Amino acid sequence: MNRAAIAIIAAVGLVMSSLIVFETMFGARDDAGCLPTPQLAAAHSGQAGPGARLRLIQANLKISEPTHHFASDLANIVGRDPDFVTLNEVNSRSDGQLTRPGYGMWRAPVSFDGRRSPARETAVLWRADRWTPAARGFIRLTRPVRGHYERLDSRYATWVTLRSASGTQVSVVSAHTMVNPRRDHDTLRKHEDAAGFKNLAWLAQQLQKSGPVLVAGDLNTYYPHNGGPGDEWWGPLPAMTPVGMIPTYRALGKPAAGWATYDRGGTFDWIFYQTGALVPLRQNTFGLYSDHRGVQADFSAARTADAEPSAHANRAAAPALSHPSVAGFDAEQLHNAAAIIAAGQQLGVPLKAKAIALMTAIGESGLRVLDHGDTAGPDSRGLFQQRAGGAWGSLADRMDPRTSSLNFYKALLQVPGWTSLPPTIAAHRTQHNADPSYYTPYWSHALRLLSALTGSSTVQALLADGATASCDTVLAAAHGLGSVTWPVPANLAGTDEHNFGHRGSLWSSFHTGTDFAVPCGTPVYAATSGTVILDHTQAWAGPNLVKIQSAGPGTLTTWYAHMESESVINGQAVTVGQQIGRAGAEGNATGCHLHFEVHPHGGTIYQDPTDPSAWLAHEIRMQ
Repeated sequence: MNRAAIAIIAAVGLVMSSLIVFETMFGARDDAGCLPTPQLAAAHSGQAGPGARLRLIQANLKISEPTHHFASDLANIVGRDPDFVTLNEVNSRSDGQLTRPGYGMWRAPVSFDGRRSPARETAVLWRADRWTPAARGFIRLTRPVRGHYERLDSRYATWVTLRSASGTQVSVVSAHTMVNPRRDHDTLRKHEDAAGFKNLAWLAQQLQKSGPVLVAGDLNTYYPHNGGPGDEWWGPLPAMTPVGMIPTYRALGKPAAGWATYDRGGTFDWIFYQTGALVPLRQNTFGLYSDHRGVQADFSAARTADAEPSAHANRAAAPALSHPSVAGFDAEQLHNAAAIIAAGQQLGVPLKAKAIALMTAIGESGLRVLDHGDTAGPDSRGLFQQRAGGAWGSLADRMDPRTSSLNFYKALLQVPGWTSLPPTIAAHRTQHNADPSYYTPYWSHALRLLSALTGSSTVQALLADGATASCDTVLAAAHGLGSVTWPVPANLAGTDEHNFGHRGSLWSSFHTGTDFAVPCGTPVYAATSGTVILDHTQAWAGPNLVKIQSAGPGTLTTWYAHMESESVINGQAVTVGQQIGRAGAEGNATGCHLHFEVHPHGGTIYQDPTDPSAWLAHEIRMQ
């Protein structure tokens, strides 16, 4: 028996009512030996069906927050009409303080380990007129590890399975994980944190047997850092995505109010949804008296065969979003097309790459998330019919529109000379179709979709020249960019500290670049066009050192160091002014900033550095 099972049995075993509802939840099976997964009910109408809005709000309400601020924050939260609320740091609050008119609430009982037990610091609230609890419980995620954070490392998750008036169920999990071990370099704590997320994933996987699952909480992990090469392997993504739990940030991107959910910076508050069962519609953050912002996300139910008979029994639902009408495509297909385009924007790929991705998905799946393959590829799945193993990731990855799109783009960009190939050949060399010309009939449809969904007239240039031109060149010209631009937003160009050549204890020889004293999270742009080289071997620069080589080895190369995240991949072609990451304080850094270097001949760090401040001033002035 694994540790997660032991932990949950220990928890519910001490509280008999929890044990009973746990058995109720997992007790009844159908004749096939499988638990039925009922369709999600429309939360506001009591009727099942796609398009029903479900709203979840996650909030960490600081344990030391004054009572009147706590009451105001909770009133702010429930005033936004959520179906579900997940709360953290509430073990100092009484049950009465957590209860609000019209809402039910559950957390571990006092009898488990005292009123201020760590098990009681997570809670779930729900609209009592829409939902009634069918099962509930809690699970220990991590145990204390000797050291500085020992008293803070005992963490739990609280869960409630809720049933609508029509009998359908949704499970909601509130989690607050241990303080991130990233800064203290404690290997034992990293392994404990990883085990905690595996326990959380195990719980989500068990709850999925009864219907859709939502997991939310302060996970003490900054979202843009997580999942990178060698970066925070102990975090939530490596554990949660294999069981089909995807963060809303991955599906919807940056919230309108920005990435930070914590007053000191960092996206620590997450919402995970079960892909294939729920479709994220929109998300936002809002201010609270607490030191964390509230995170709000709306979802609709995924379509099922019962809701809409179709040959594609488990295809993803079209959410209630406003998309332009495109002849020959329904709302579901338009939603999936938008996901493909959004993934391309995330990576900053050229328009031609987005069109090729759309063309491929139309040809492979008809822009539907298929849960079956064909005779040639029985293990093919998803929008791109990507096969098991290799570069396409797990089943959850292949069934997730954004993740499968990102993996397609990454493979496409590795195809030599893809920009000059006919689109169908570029797609064939990416996915290896039996017929290299198979995708040709779908090219014009892809261009229509790209034009309609992006609103970009530049796609017309793509049509005119047979899709062999670099459309980003046209885009750069349209935005008034020359061959060189500032690596930070132009209004922050004055933050340049002009410290090239400085010497001191911070540098082994001398400072080979200049520093832009911008806040963490500030967008970083390609100062020049070229090909991306990711260098993860330079500890001083942090894990996200990006180099842009203008025209091959021995040519002008610009460097971007200390970034908190990178948004490009190795070998990617980028154009001047394209975002490549966000400023940070990684590596040998004393605070947030961008370290920018210029190497005219592509040399190593001390071979040919030139003064970036003077170089930028000259190049931009000459344009």
